Amino acid sequence: MIPAAVHYEIPHPTITQGFGSEVNYYAIDGKEYILRHVPKAVFNQELHILQEIAASGIGPELINHNSERSLFLLSFIPGEVLPSFSHRSQSAYFATVRQLRRLHQITLGDDERAHWPFYLIYDEYEKLQKNEIPYPPSLDKAICRIKEIEKAVASFPKALCHNDFHRNNVIISPAGPKIIDWSTAALGDPYFDLAKLCITLPRAFKIELLHHYLAHRATKVERAHLYLMEQTLLMVMALHRYSKSEGTLVENLPQPADFFRYPRSSEEFLNTSLQALHAFLIQTDSKRFRSALNLCHQSIHR
Repeated sequence: MIPAAVHYEIPHPTITQGFGSEVNYYAIDGKEYILRHVPKAVFNQELHILQEIAASGIGPELINHNSERSLFLLSFIPGEVLPSFSHRSQSAYFATVRQLRRLHQITLGDDERAHWPFYLIYDEYEKLQKNEIPYPPSLDKAICRIKEIEKAVASFPKALCHNDFHRNNVIISPAGPKIIDWSTAALGDPYFDLAKLCITLPRAFKIELLHHYLAHRATKVERAHLYLMEQTLLMVMALHRYSKSEGTLVENLPQPADFFRYPRSSEEFLNTSLQALHAFLIQTDSKRFRSALNLCHQSIHR
């Protein structure tokens, strides 16, 4: 059972809060725990996923759960987050994508919820229009290109995905890489997970990492798929951050910069949003983008 001292009503430090869930840390009798409280509507889905994750050894151990309170008691994973890319950290990245491949091999039922990044984009876009929040005219053009990407990748296989797979959600523990924060886990495009991990990496290493993930040399179609999901990620970031900025528009579009920081102020959220949008428009106006679309379309009709 959940230890008596571990109850949601007892205030303890909140580690993260978002996506409708809250995560708290506890240290009791020399043992460390993570307690997650989730909305009742998603409890059964998350229970199934956390059981599969624990059995696979790629994430925290599910110690217990309480359906009445929508609580999960998980083991705390000691270690450091996956470091920024360097020559010394390459082996950690290789080990991490091996764990990611194990995640994507977990089989879920057809009735499980899906996490399709294109729906997130369309929802945010509709909110801007519905609330009459001013947005850059170039966003309409970007949405048309997103629809092209969705059509090109729609027939590729889906898998259980993390859907927020950046390096801060990977802990390098004594037992190897472990993946944390499963609040957005659902059926989705596995290349979206890869895109979030890889998008800031050097291009040559990114392709090497893809080879390692696939356990074979990536085909042109597989490389094109990753590239298209990277562009999709840019649009997810652009619309999410623009929404958070509450539409405080500026006249001049900033040049691409480090839009993968996590700024807090409204102005910074806006700037990073527009930078992501600008980068998306540049990439999708290239021959490489058209070539990637064509490769994925052709693979569907073979």
